[in-house]
Amino acid sequence: MKMPVNKERRNNKRCCPELSGITEVTVRRLAWIMNVSMGKALEIIVRSVPMLLSSEKICTICKDKKCLVCAFKSGSVIPQKIIPLLYKP
Repeated sequence: MKMPVNKERRNNKRCCPELSGITEVTVRRLAWIMNVSMGKALEIIVRSVPMLLSSEKICTICKDKKCLVCAFKSGSVIPQKIIPLLYKP
């Protein structure tokens, strides 16, 4: 029996990354401390990376030139409740 295709899902370009064991455990613990889902925690982590790297270097090697949707061009924003969690006591 063929399952119906969900048009919304088919057009959704999101991916579910396969994480190694240690990475999955790390993301899970970060999600717990942030009180969010693992997917949301991974999103916060990825959105935080542009603050740590040189946008000039990234832009130089960029292959798709989608600058309007790029965190390296527009700047990255971390939710306010997460900022205190970034620092060791």
